[in-house]
Amino acid sequence: MTVQASVSSTGPVHGLEIVVNGAVVAAETAPDGSSGLRLEAPVELSQSSWVAARCTTRHVIRMAFPTAVAAHTSPVWVHCGDGELLKRADAEVLLALIEGGREWMRSLAVTEDAADRERFVEFFRSARARLQRRLDAAG
Repeated sequence: MTVQASVSSTGPVHGLEIVVNGAVVAAETAPDGSSGLRLEAPVELSQSSWVAARCTTRHVIRMAFPTAVAAHTSPVWVHCGDGELLKRADAEVLLALIEGGREWMRSLAVTEDAADRERFVEFFRSARARLQRRLDAAG
């Protein structure tokens, strides 16, 4: 299949990537930065996979710690044959990340008020429960 991605930005963009299951499969770069990049590439899938695009910059914002400015699309899930989209190892990592986010929100995050905190904690709890149900259903 052919995957297309593009980015337009008010600040310089230095890279645009197509990502399949976490691995970069195609990339376009602008070493001096650009206000926009476009990428079109053939992508071979041998199994059910997720496909996304991300752009990168060399810009760093300094808050509690230096953080690179970047953007990542939501994944597009591609189902190939009878292949399962949900891999147990990936789901277990996501469950741990969700639990870590819930615990951070519950104990450390700064929120407007207690109701906001509880709303976010519930969001993490709900996400974890949904993913766990999918994992249980997959066997």
